[in-house]
Amino acid sequence: MSAALIIDDNPINQKVLQLYLKSYVSTLDWALTANSGLEKLAESRYDYVLVDIHLPDLNGIELAQKVREAEQYKDRFKYLIAITGDRSVEDDPSAQQVFNGILIKPFTRNKLIKLLGSPQSNGDRKINLNSILPLLETHADKAQFFNLLQKSLRHFHDQLKNPEVSGNLENVRALVHKVEPVFKMIDQLKYVEEVRKYYTLPDSTRVKTLSKVAESVVPLLQEAQQLASGVINNMSEQT
Repeated sequence: MSAALIIDDNPINQKVLQLYLKSYVSTLDWALTANSGLEKLAESRYDYVLVDIHLPDLNGIELAQKVREAEQYKDRFKYLIAITGDRSVEDDPSAQQVFNGILIKPFTRNKLIKLLGSPQSNGDRKINLNSILPLLETHADKAQFFNLLQKSLRHFHDQLKNPEVSGNLENVRALVHKVEPVFKMIDQLKYVEEVRKYYTLPDSTRVKTLSKVAESVVPLLQEAQQLASGVINNMSEQT
């Protein structure tokens, strides 16, 4: 049987979710704040973590970003589901990148169970290696490619977080020009296009916005690291 963690400070939402989930999961835990939820997640493993977007101590999207980025929460959950009454969250790139599904309140039990039964596996950000792997003929080629991929994603993330870069349009343009070929190789040009959308913003606004875009790159970087480990392990087994 499965286990779920609900992170929501609203008692009405808690009651509704309890009624909806009592026959679907064998274990159901609660947290009223983001910090309390993080403590529970550090102690136990869950199939589903349902997160309210508007928590008293931390925004739900920021909580999800923290969970996906921190090593201590790795393998502690399978799916992150957002719960919100704000429909704009569905179109928020940051939310789309960290949540496997977004539920807009009010929702029915059937809609909740349907989502939990077939949550998205973050397919939108899956690294596509179909075009590049056939070109990597040797073990050395594969090792070199994955080293380049991880370095490029990390560089992109770090530079978007750096105000000296994100606050200067020419620096941002240079960064995009540098990493675009790598993102094209893995069929993820949408990250580059996302940055281009903010060229016209005032410098101070662009700094804050691109910092959020940087967080959306974290799951992609984690996937690249996992793929690299898998390929290297396969190479070791073949030698």
